[in-house]
Amino acid sequence: MLFNSYIFLLAFGPITIILYRILQRLGFYRVSLSFLIIASLCFYGYQKPPYALLLIGSILTNYGIYLILNKISGESLKIRKLIMIAGIVINLALLFYFKYMNFFITNINSVFGSSFSLMNVVLPLGISFYTFQQISFVVDSYNNETKGYTFLEYALFVSFFPQLIAGPIVLHNELIPQFRESQIKSSASTKYMFKKVWEGIQFFIIGLSKKLLIADFLGRGVDWGYTNISSLNTLSSIFLILAYTLQIYFDFSGYCDMAIGLGKMIGFDITDNFNSPYKSLSVTEFWKRWHITLTRFLTKYLYIPLGGNRKGKTRTLINVFLVFLISGLWHGANWTFIFWGAIHGIIMVIERIITADRLKKLPKALRFIYTFAFVNIAWVFFRSEGFGDVLNIFKRVFLGGFHLLNDGMINQMFSVSTNPIFSRFGIDVASNQLVYCVLSVIAILLITLLATKHKNTREIVSSNVSKGFYPVILGILFVLCLINISGVSAFLYFNF
Repeated sequence: MLFNSYIFLLAFGPITIILYRILQRLGFYRVSLSFLIIASLCFYGYQKPPYALLLIGSILTNYGIYLILNKISGESLKIRKLIMIAGIVINLALLFYFKYMNFFITNINSVFGSSFSLMNVVLPLGISFYTFQQISFVVDSYNNETKGYTFLEYALFVSFFPQLIAGPIVLHNELIPQFRESQIKSSASTKYMFKKVWEGIQFFIIGLSKKLLIADFLGRGVDWGYTNISSLNTLSSIFLILAYTLQIYFDFSGYCDMAIGLGKMIGFDITDNFNSPYKSLSVTEFWKRWHITLTRFLTKYLYIPLGGNRKGKTRTLINVFLVFLISGLWHGANWTFIFWGAIHGIIMVIERIITADRLKKLPKALRFIYTFAFVNIAWVFFRSEGFGDVLNIFKRVFLGGFHLLNDGMINQMFSVSTNPIFSRFGIDVASNQLVYCVLSVIAILLITLLATKHKNTREIVSSNVSKGFYPVILGILFVLCLINISGVSAFLYFNF
């Protein structure tokens, strides 16, 4: 089930939130948690029920490991460590089978000339996210940081539907204490409850607008461009690269805004995953602002165990590079993802060598251009099916010739047949390619300004702008989103 679907917006979402709130107000704590778990499993298995069974099996396995670790807390440290390692291996083995097995087989066949058959497996949605979430729980259980959690609390922590499929990657000590506090807050004032719900509605509508009105709009042009690389000219190639940079931000941050909003409407606070990343003045800063919870996970559960910065400068640089190499592999079973992670790791190492103090001596404008340009170039590897596509896109940038944007790309974005809003209101801009070009450039410039200058979602929601025309604007945005649902698409990070 998708957040940006009629069944979720008009049925599942409102019904789930209302029923949970009623159960909480009546003081049925365990029943309310059980209800949310069932609702989350229904949400996850809506299109493919086996996904829900796989998730249940994963939850049972990891909770069993937690119980074992707690039971032998006073026993040999070596035994507990072996159990922790076994738990990590089990989680990674599940992820490897579904996400990387065919990639592994393909490369074995390529290197050794073998002919092993590919597995008939389908990547379960969100498996990368809930696997990392449960690995963090196993490690924290080994470190005696997870005492006294009930099965219901743990099951909801893993399956909580707002952030289940594409994050943020939350930690047990962020959500489970809130589940317990909800017993106390169930009798809180109606005014407080409506305040949280209103904050959640704002987050959700802003996130939905990012996805449907911006990311999907850009995505139509991006999809056409990557399907027709050989026909791109220089301007269209540059436009394609920038459009995807903006698309993936508005798509992923839109999902996270919706997740935060749903959490607030239900009564829980979910941690931020973005903080205006395209404002960054270095790649190091970019990774403090982009996919914050993944960076946090890799820092705590990979970088620090590898030695962090405690074992000398050379080892520190190696650890930094390894973290980003793993980050690339986590995103997908393709050499382009691995290379994407590697070049980020190399740049991070270079910035460490140069040091932040030296970088800060450069003009801010230069640092912004360097960072934004690198991120744009790196996203080409992230989006491309293979290195051939990467080379062809950069070739078209330099050798494509200077013409207006390709008709096909603009038609995908602006024509009545592909744009539900244009179709509904009878807007026709199909008569003049120059109009296409001007509208495209203006749209990109506006989106770039929004991404780098204006307030992010949390700043908007917390800045007391809910007076005046703000609620009306939110209402208009929501209506436009409903109209645009006929062109609904899955979130990009569902693939990872």
